[in-house]
Amino acid sequence: HNVVNANDTASELARRPGFGTRGARVALYANYFELSTPAGCEVFRYNVEITQPGIPKQKQRQIFNLLLEQHLAEKRHCIAADFMSTIISSVDLLEGKPEPEELYDVRDKGDAQTEYSENAPIFQVKIIFASKVSISSLVDYLSSTSMSALFRDKSEVLQALGLIVGHEAQASPRLASTPGNIHFPICDKSAERFNLGAGLE
Repeated sequence: HNVVNANDTASELARRPGFGTRGARVALYANYFELSTPAGCEVFRYNVEITQPGIPKQKQRQIFNLLLEQHLAEKRHCIAADFMSTIISSVDLLEGKPEPEELYDVRDKGDAQTEYSENAPIFQVKIIFASKVSISSLVDYLSSTSMSALFRDKSEVLQALGLIVGHEAQASPRLASTPGNIHFPICDKSAERFNLGAGLE
C-alpha cells in the first residue's frame, strides 16, 4: 500500500478501502523465521574443485571436511559450505592475493581413523574466488518503494542465504540432508521412522 501511495505511475492499481483499519484480525501461522543482516553485509563466494577426477561423492564430502580441518580451521567460524563445491565466507579466504585461486594439499584420513597415517594419499583441492555477494542489497530491494526497481543478483544472494541457513544441518551428523535444503533428524527422539520391512527403516 505504501508503494502504491509513493508512485504516481501505480495509480491504476486497485486500492483497498480502509487498508489496515477494517475487518477482523486473523492469526497467520507460517513456516518461516526472521533473518536480519547488518547494514552493508557482504560475503565472499568460492568454488571448490578437487583436481583428481572420478572421486565418489561421499569421498568428496570427506575431502572437503579435511580441507576445512587442515587449512581453514582458524576461519571455520566464518565459513558456511555445502561440503561439495561451494564455500560462503564472511572474510576473504584468499586475503587479497593477486591470484583469484589457491591450491591446497589435503592429506586423506580414513572414515574410521583418528590419526593420519604416514603413507596417506594426498588430494589437491583448489579454492577459486567466484564473487562478492551483497546481502544488504537484497534487503534494500525488498524494502524499496520503487515499482520499477530491478535486482539482477537476486538468485545469487538467495543461493548464498540458502547455503548459510542450511550449513549447520549439513554439518551435523545427527541430520540427513536431501537436495533442496530439506533436513531430517536421524539420531534422536525427534527422528521420524517407518519400518520398510526386511530390517530396513
